[in-house]
Amino acid sequence: MNPRVHHEHLNFPGFQSFILNSDNFNLRFNQNESAVIHYTILMTVMTIIEKILQIGLSSASVSFINAFYNPNMISPRTPLVITAERVATMKDVMQDWRRNFVLFADWLHALPEFASLSVDDQILIAKSRFGPFYWWMCANWTNEANCDGVCYANGTYFPRAEALQCFPDVRGCSDRMVVTLSEPLRELQLDETEKSLMLAVIVFSDEPLELSVSGKEHVKSMGHRFVRMLHHHIRNREPSLSNAAIALRIAKIMILLTATTFFLLRFARHCFVRAVQVTPH
Repeated sequence: MNPRVHHEHLNFPGFQSFILNSDNFNLRFNQNESAVIHYTILMTVMTIIEKILQIGLSSASVSFINAFYNPNMISPRTPLVITAERVATMKDVMQDWRRNFVLFADWLHALPEFASLSVDDQILIAKSRFGPFYWWMCANWTNEANCDGVCYANGTYFPRAEALQCFPDVRGCSDRMVVTLSEPLRELQLDETEKSLMLAVIVFSDEPLELSVSGKEHVKSMGHRFVRMLHHHIRNREPSLSNAAIALRIAKIMILLTATTFFLLRFARHCFVRAVQVTPH
């Protein structure tokens, strides 16, 4: 049984026909159209909301593959509330990790470039990319909400001030994320298309993974394609910039993300397993 066929979120009206129909999306789209479509994909999955009967944090563990292809087992698709209105409780922290995993799964399954990979390659990539995805979203949400800490997607935030934290951040992850990723990103003033394209660059980064031969070639090709798309978008937005200036801007973004996630990913893996309750396989 191919688990991709049963990924349930693609069934809501109009979404599957727009995103997956080859007449609407294929690799022959020019750079501008592709950038717009990838931004639309992200915005679409961020607005999927289900009727919620109750929100509970189950203690049952599920396999990663089941969680990834059936993310409603992990969390309902609650509205994303980027307001940082109150300090997060432990339950809020756990719920945010779960809700973001569902967002991550929905987004990946909506990407035509991801859908063309084998199931085995999809799982390997998904396991390794959730951490960078999560911190990238949190860093940008933190800037949007202008809070002194890590902004979550449920109306709460994890504060940098130790006295307000629901559990001790002994590794200083919240401060590290704000200082080394969120604040520098604010200075760069990324637009929404840049933010969405960077997520694709993250997924298709040329990081060593035990992918199939065809999977490695595809990831490398798509990684280069999204970087070119990002370059083209910046060029159209700011025609006066030189190629060197555009390349420097892209390099700054990627260096920020790489340096930050190297430290944060160890913490992210621990929190992910604990919060999402998935087993490795």
